[in-house]
Amino acid sequence: MRTKKSLSQFDRGLVLAVALAALVLGIVAVGEAVAEEPQSSIFGDVIDVRIVNLEVVVTDRQGNRVIGLAPDDFRLRVDGQEKPIEFFSEIAGGLAREVATSGSGALPATPGVEAGKVVGTNYLVFIDDFFPIKRDRNVVLESIARDLGNLRPEDRMAIVAFDGRRLDMLTSWTSSTTQLERALRQARGRPALGLQRRIELARVRASQGNGFDSVLPNVGLLLGQEERAYTELLSDQTERMVEAAAASVRSFAAPDGRKVMMLLSGGWPFDPTQIASSNSDVPVLEILGNRGDRAFKPLADMANLFGYTLYPVDVPGLQYSGPTVDSNAGGLPNSLASVQRGRRADGTVGADPGPVAPGFPTSNVTANLVSQSSVDPLSIEHELQAGIGILARRTGGRVLLNSNRKRALEAVAQDTRSYYWLGFNADRQRDDREHKIEIEVRDPRLKVRTRRSFLDLSRQQEANAMVEGSLLFGSGLSSGVLPVKLGEIRRLGRRFVEVPLTVAIPVEMITLLAQGDSSVAALELRIAAMDEKGNQSEIPVLQLRLEADKDPSPDGFVRYETAFKMRRNKHDVVVALFDPISGRVASNRIEVAP
Repeated sequence: MRTKKSLSQFDRGLVLAVALAALVLGIVAVGEAVAEEPQSSIFGDVIDVRIVNLEVVVTDRQGNRVIGLAPDDFRLRVDGQEKPIEFFSEIAGGLAREVATSGSGALPATPGVEAGKVVGTNYLVFIDDFFPIKRDRNVVLESIARDLGNLRPEDRMAIVAFDGRRLDMLTSWTSSTTQLERALRQARGRPALGLQRRIELARVRASQGNGFDSVLPNVGLLLGQEERAYTELLSDQTERMVEAAAASVRSFAAPDGRKVMMLLSGGWPFDPTQIASSNSDVPVLEILGNRGDRAFKPLADMANLFGYTLYPVDVPGLQYSGPTVDSNAGGLPNSLASVQRGRRADGTVGADPGPVAPGFPTSNVTANLVSQSSVDPLSIEHELQAGIGILARRTGGRVLLNSNRKRALEAVAQDTRSYYWLGFNADRQRDDREHKIEIEVRDPRLKVRTRRSFLDLSRQQEANAMVEGSLLFGSGLSSGVLPVKLGEIRRLGRRFVEVPLTVAIPVEMITLLAQGDSSVAALELRIAAMDEKGNQSEIPVLQLRLEADKDPSPDGFVRYETAFKMRRNKHDVVVALFDPISGRVASNRIEVAP
């Protein structure tokens, strides 16, 4: 996840400073609680993932799928140590097959899988509205709508879209083609912000002039001031997309069956410094923000933990017509010329730019923002493809590039119909450690493709992820509502305000443990906020200890009062109470506009 800013660093958004206040230990009646009706949130219970399921694709040297293998044909290692396979199923053409027995005998089938029955697939479609232009995004969405016939009656699909600030659920899990067509039609009508991203890059190119602020001969170079600022901006934007996709995985973690995520990416760079640099021939020495595997790791970890295989889709497709695209007669800059000149009809790359791809809004204003540079546009395309390629490799999926983006659903459906499904006990310690997974087939002529690790996520970190997800989602399911009430907001100088907050803790969600003559509950209260630009605060965790001399009424409330400090801007605020023993969360989402 992105590193949230501290109070002294966060000059554009908000960071909460939470003041502890008195906890009223008496139980109050329902009518004395909080009058305001809570809004719904997306929280569900903390999910205890004990069995890790691995979807394993086995191919021969020609790339053909291999069927008929038995459990003893596989070897599983976790952190280098061999581990027994406890569940085993083979899916071929979408049907569960009778598994061949071997020396160790038959193993139990993967839970929910029955031989001879169709195994359904859950398709979670994540739409990036922030990086692509509308034309390219809608090409992919139209192809998904056209190929909905590839879904079987046992399959389901859910669709979410993210515009850089708010994550909208266009439809929850459904097998209704009519409902999915309606959601995809709604998705095509949403704004796409890719042109703004191109203008941001164009401004950087315009500032670069004839060189860099600092060049180290024979070693490399440092970024200029404008390039450094753009690198940090692009890094933050990319990490925000990764957070939103990870929140989607967490929020849709519950369904049984095979789970895949189609990740419609409009251009998430592997290394933002290489996009910002005006000279792709010279290595950049500076390391700014999260790069490469580290930037995409939170999404891969969440997908591997909850059993999602990622299939990133390169929404823009092939944008560049040769190794280097020069400014064309129309005056478009290097960084934008390839977008205007388009791609060949056959999808290949060559010196001839081919027919112009219609629909890109040319602008003399945009063109004039950019000066000539020696950036290789093809290297930019490689940067964008490398990032999403990491997500596919780490989760056992495939990246869909260039012309494959026009058959994304068909390709994913075909790739997920035949595989082996292995399960093992993860022996989870909930210590936030990553564990390496290795699967091999004893026949050295065969190759395997599967997820590469799983993160033993702690309950505390999962609760944090749930709170961050609620900031991005507007509504959804909740395991419990948390009544809250704001007090009179008090100004603290010119830039900050103090917001009093009363929380009515439902007794029904509290796990009380006997301790001497009393009953004790240990809870965690989290408060997080996001401003209108999508900037998020740190998430302070308040440890609450409740004591009662006698068992309280289950329909009562415990009142807790506190206050938080924030900047004088409008923010969405999530208040969440987490019971570590039961794993339950009660939450509320409110708008604070000082």
